[in-house]
Amino acid sequence: MILAVNIGNSSLRFGIFEGRDFKTGWTLQTKPFKSSDEYVIAIHSMFIQHKLDLNQIEDIIIASVVPPLAAAIRDAVKELFGRNARFINYRMKSGLSFPIEQPSEMGADLLSNAAAAYNLYHKDVIVADFGTATSFTIVRENGFLPGIVIAPGVISALGSLFADTSQLPQIELKVPDKVIGIDTVGCIQSGIIYGWAGLLDNIVRKIDEEQGTRSMVIITGGAGRLFEKVASRADLYDPHHTIRGLQLLHELNRD
Repeated sequence: MILAVNIGNSSLRFGIFEGRDFKTGWTLQTKPFKSSDEYVIAIHSMFIQHKLDLNQIEDIIIASVVPPLAAAIRDAVKELFGRNARFINYRMKSGLSFPIEQPSEMGADLLSNAAAAYNLYHKDVIVADFGTATSFTIVRENGFLPGIVIAPGVISALGSLFADTSQLPQIELKVPDKVIGIDTVGCIQSGIIYGWAGLLDNIVRKIDEEQGTRSMVIITGGAGRLFEKVASRADLYDPHHTIRGLQLLHELNRD
């Protein structure tokens, strides 16, 4: 079995694969950062909770956009599994071609999103990832990656709203019953949910106009589930899309 780890600014996402089959997974918060010893305990606890055997893990592949945390996770998995993890980068075999001027600047999570989009679907795809930022990764059916669009993240925007406004209550982010709010909570929920759904629909429309196609739109990321039924251009919600990309990159670059 393969352990795939996506190290993001807000969360650590783990996935266990047997071949291409996603078996199970879990999420840990990345803030505040822990030591490698603390992550050894946290990861081991998750294996016990999910009734997994450490000895079944044959390889570990990691995507990281947080260098200080990457070192702690690298050391933790080395201690737990006795294996060196492989970190993905744009030089790996992926089936993708890049016109991007500085491909080394592309986040590992975006590369993983693109690799999964191309290798799983082989069609024009836009991956809308609702994480710390909201990213749109565009992949053509031949593996050409023309570029990426990045907008502020839903959770970050909501946090900023609370931080800058003293009288707003903390709220649960969910789809409200109707667009027009009649109390503070409903007003904020509507503005965030329908605002970002409109952002998704408009950016997808603009991308397709520029590319002269109609893309399949895959939604992923921690807040992605909120937009599955709200955004008119959402075709598929896959919370494991980025992790699937890691498994595929491992498969394509197996020694």
